[in-house]
Amino acid sequence: MYLVASEVRFDFDNEDRVAQSLVRQTIPVFPVFPLLPAGIPVTVQQIRADSAKSGTLLILVTMLFADYITLVLADYQQKKLAGLLPLELIEPSPARLRDGCLAVYNERYERKDERALERFFGKAADSKSRLQSIARCDIDKFRPLVNYLKDPTINTDPKNIELLAWLIDYKERPHGSKPPFDPEPDPKEPVSTGKNEDGPGVASKDRRVKKLTIIITITIALASIIVYRFLQQPARTFPSIPPGTQACMFWADDHYQPVSCNQKLGDTVVIALDSEKLAHFRKIDRPDTITEAAKGHVWYCRYRGSYEFYTDSGYHPLDPNLRLRPITSYIITRHVPVNK
Repeated sequence: MYLVASEVRFDFDNEDRVAQSLVRQTIPVFPVFPLLPAGIPVTVQQIRADSAKSGTLLILVTMLFADYITLVLADYQQKKLAGLLPLELIEPSPARLRDGCLAVYNERYERKDERALERFFGKAADSKSRLQSIARCDIDKFRPLVNYLKDPTINTDPKNIELLAWLIDYKERPHGSKPPFDPEPDPKEPVSTGKNEDGPGVASKDRRVKKLTIIITITIALASIIVYRFLQQPARTFPSIPPGTQACMFWADDHYQPVSCNQKLGDTVVIALDSEKLAHFRKIDRPDTITEAAKGHVWYCRYRGSYEFYTDSGYHPLDPNLRLRPITSYIITRHVPVNK
């Protein structure tokens, strides 16, 4: 296995011939994880020798976004169990998440978060405009993140992960902002004076070569582990969409079905495809299975004189003016068949 470098830059003192001659050589890298399939990219963004005399080497390895998601979720769960999160994040709902965003922006705005906020809420000229963009944001836009927090096995847009990292104050945000490690200069190493040094310089060269070898080895091991963990993640499946049917969908009794926008279905209403609803929005055909545990997970409405129950929020699939509401103990007691 070899490193594929997108950028390699070394900065040396002009008179440091030892380090300059070292980097001109081709350094073979032995495979730390030889069973990785061919073609898996391991990217080293930058290699820099900050001080040739101290032998300090900084290697930035791009962390896979899948591992970033794992770290953000772990931080969320730890803070949730420790009671360090507000109610908006302990029992999230679209409206609560919007309120939480307003509170966080007022309490701890950081410039590094602007890109994540821009991706989710759109551009804003100043802090006042940003607060307005959050306050006016449709709460349904927060629905995918709520669903993801309830079931992390589903896919969600990266902007939702970055918003979560901002809300919980995950320190290593945003993705790609920090390298996996950043070695500090060794205070015991002599500082270069800019002069040629003979004799003791030979021992210094050996130390630099050893340090370089160790750091490269650690980097390869780290990159291999990240790729291996990524490959071990279970595949996430979604309803299959035949070729040519990506654009639209229609309601088929108890779920949405993908269809080509050009296909005629009589009086059946065809709408733009929503991947979240296609994957997770279902009508509950057996409401007698609904219990108190369904609160926060089931929504209902009264349609043509009867109560109907669904697995997600939004609007009735056949009546876009009829909004679904979260199920309550009263509805369960009075209108769920098993409890009547």
